[in-house]
Amino acid sequence: MSPLALVRYTDRIATWYDAIKRGFTGTQSLAAEVLTTLVEDPAFNDPALLETLIRPTRKFAETHTAQNYASSMLSGMLLSLNRYIRSTTGKRDVEEYAQWVNTQTTPPWRALLHPLFAELYTPFRGRPNPPSPLIYTIDVITLGDNEIGDWQETGTLDASVYAGGYGSIIALNEAGARTIEMTAQWRRVTGEIVSANLNLEFDYVSSDPDDGLRMGRDWQPPFADALLVRIIALTSNQPVRVNLLGLPVRG
Repeated sequence: MSPLALVRYTDRIATWYDAIKRGFTGTQSLAAEVLTTLVEDPAFNDPALLETLIRPTRKFAETHTAQNYASSMLSGMLLSLNRYIRSTTGKRDVEEYAQWVNTQTTPPWRALLHPLFAELYTPFRGRPNPPSPLIYTIDVITLGDNEIGDWQETGTLDASVYAGGYGSIIALNEAGARTIEMTAQWRRVTGEIVSANLNLEFDYVSSDPDDGLRMGRDWQPPFADALLVRIIALTSNQPVRVNLLGLPVRG
């Protein structure tokens, strides 16, 4: 299985799971409403009867989750996926293969998996130790901006769970040239997270949030193939916002 095939396959599963999660929202709300009614309604003044009714309702609310449902429904598909990966790559399963692609092949980071697939795969994998942070990434996080002067951090990535992503720089006022100095944390292919400064000069930065200057395409990190994890400080001649794209354009 190629890295691109793995990414496409798991992305489609993540899209399906996202729809399932939305569908289960109403089910969970209904269960919570029933529990509230049982506890607050004065008609249920029989403790034994109340406990008899609450126990299965609470069990329903705990077990009928999108995560448990989707993981059980796709268990056969996930088993088949892991068997196929073992037969074609020699790696144990989807996570081992993804980590190997991300850190041991060139170019790296070609198998960063969708965060919703991580959520779905967790109960299926059945291992107490958490997955390596070199496997999964986030979708989009707004890291912050310097609209009112100093850098204001508005979002963070949990580097113990996710590998990192690709910074996207957007002008906050009129588009134009920018001179930027940043101190940031970067994840190297080895998995190590290091801090380093980066100076950037651009002739033009768009104010369109969908047209930011993206790391790896329009500007490069201070270390080859590093991912951006966090911005510690940032100054610029005109204010900018930085988004973190965990899932850049998929092939």
